[in-house]
Amino acid sequence: AQAAARRALRDPDPLVRGAAVRAAEQAPPEALYENLSPLLADPSRLVRAETARLLSRLGAARFEGSAQAEPFRKALAEYRASQEAVNDQAAAHLNLAVIDENMGAPAEAVGRYQTALRLDSTFAPARINLAMLYDRLRQSADPAAAARYARDAEAELRAAARLQPGLPEAHYLLGLLLAENPARLPEAAAALGKAAALPGAAARIKYNAGLAYQQAGDARQAERLLAEANREQPGRPDFLNALVVLYMQRERWAEALRWSDSLDRVAPGRPDLARRRDFIRQNL
Repeated sequence: AQAAARRALRDPDPLVRGAAVRAAEQAPPEALYENLSPLLADPSRLVRAETARLLSRLGAARFEGSAQAEPFRKALAEYRASQEAVNDQAAAHLNLAVIDENMGAPAEAVGRYQTALRLDSTFAPARINLAMLYDRLRQSADPAAAARYARDAEAELRAAARLQPGLPEAHYLLGLLLAENPARLPEAAAALGKAAALPGAAARIKYNAGLAYQQAGDARQAERLLAEANREQPGRPDFLNALVVLYMQRERWAEALRWSDSLDRVAPGRPDLARRRDFIRQNL
């Protein structure tokens, strides 16, 4: 898929090149820079703007002193202008807020997200992004500001979950936020469990929900969700390890040994896992 996308970056049709840029969303930073920065001078405004949008993730510092600094600045200005042209739409302000975040302007991003929500209070992506920004700001704030950011993040996620109850991400992020406070683990487990029960919920959501139920003392729900996550993505070491720990805690040694053997096949040669397997065998 990546090879096909790289070929498409040289396609004569600008629509194909633009699609190839969007297909690079998940590429690592250096691959983004290497493959996409030449397109900042593409003859198509569409391709230049899409490239600048994606490369903004690298931050302005990545371009300082490079030959791409001026092409990046101009292309990013073109992208901003394209969004300002449709600034009666909430999605345009969301897109501009993401650029502001990427370029190290969180206050401007907050304002953009809030404008998006004034235009459309039901626009869940803006609420989710704003909540995540509040959560990041909380990490480096003083205690009073951190508490305020935490409350604001929770309020936005609860609103998103209420407005879009079928959206797993809203419940999932709310659960992760609540799980940071040990006293709120039952609330966190309930939110994560709701996310895990929705159609389209990823295995990672079920895994985190299982861990939350385990920590909250509901072993039955934890077992069900961790087993589901493993069935959907078999062979993941973190999923297998969670099952081993769960069955060890419940002193179900035969099952603990079975999952320990499975973990050893995907993560062989680890002395800590070998010692734990010996401990399980002794108890069995």
